[in-house]
Amino acid sequence: MDLKQPALIDEVAAVPPAGEPGASALAARRWLVPHCVFKSADAEETRAYVVGLFDSPHRQRVVGRGSEVMSRIESVKAGSITLSCVEYGTSVILDQGVLPGVLMQFPIRGSVEVRCGKQTMTTSPGNFVVLSPGQPVIMMRSADTAHITLRLSQGRLERFAESLIGEPLRKPIVFDLGMPADQAAGRTMFRLVHHILSEVNQSESALSWSAIVDQIERTLMATLLLSHRHNYSDVIGQPGGPAAPRYVRRAEEYMQAHAHRPITIDDIVAAVGVGARTLSWGFKRYRGVSPLAHLRAIRLDGARKDLARSISQTGSVTDVALRWGFSHLGRFARDYARRFGERPSETLWR
Repeated sequence: MDLKQPALIDEVAAVPPAGEPGASALAARRWLVPHCVFKSADAEETRAYVVGLFDSPHRQRVVGRGSEVMSRIESVKAGSITLSCVEYGTSVILDQGVLPGVLMQFPIRGSVEVRCGKQTMTTSPGNFVVLSPGQPVIMMRSADTAHITLRLSQGRLERFAESLIGEPLRKPIVFDLGMPADQAAGRTMFRLVHHILSEVNQSESALSWSAIVDQIERTLMATLLLSHRHNYSDVIGQPGGPAAPRYVRRAEEYMQAHAHRPITIDDIVAAVGVGARTLSWGFKRYRGVSPLAHLRAIRLDGARKDLARSISQTGSVTDVALRWGFSHLGRFARDYARRFGERPSETLWR
């Protein structure tokens, strides 16, 4: 898309799915009118306000004669979800740079040509776009356009994706740009947005409860991640729950083989090839304990096997404890009793 020579954009009429609260339902009324936060005809004033609203410094160029934009912005926040309606009365080109969050844009009037990273499409009230974080965005908006923008926290979405995948993300999520409104995922997303919009102006809205807002946000994130294509779609949300990642299993094997030696967390990290933070996350997620707690359990099991042999083979309780890396005998006896329900000496003499 050329910032100097904008493409010609034709408006596309909305064709909502039969029986579904789709694009026409979003356009049927001005949902966010009570939440008008900005109106201006000044182009620079509008640009500065949009920069602050979306935390995205960008360039703006008015297309055609004159410099007025006749902009109107309505916005409301629920938890970490931000809903906005942005209207321009004239054609503008917006070079928004890299977005810090995940933006879903639902056109309700007019059309917009969008480029996000290497993907390009023209939106209309019959479809919408998902703008990926970390991707440069350029938009050419035709005159008299309006769309609803829903913004999700990049950090929350990534943490939610990690919980579905079962391991930390190794690179940012990149979504397919377009989602048709007449497909299952698009219809579901429209219904969710329609519900949120219908709640924001209620005097006793469910959105006043943080627990409900949190669940709505989780539903939005799950719908987006599970039904819309992205670079993690092939590994996310596998039936039966995710298995422990390979680095967790490698760490367990290493600890099992070297538990009788004075190994440290640094030794384990070096053996499996991931950072200490990732290793700790994986063990907490899949084993419910820290890596060192898992190592301690392996050592206690080894000590119990030794104590169960004859005393001529194992030596004293102190000998066994020191052999398995327990230098603090009182702590060893306490941990042993918690795990096996008896003192080390009882195992030895039984």
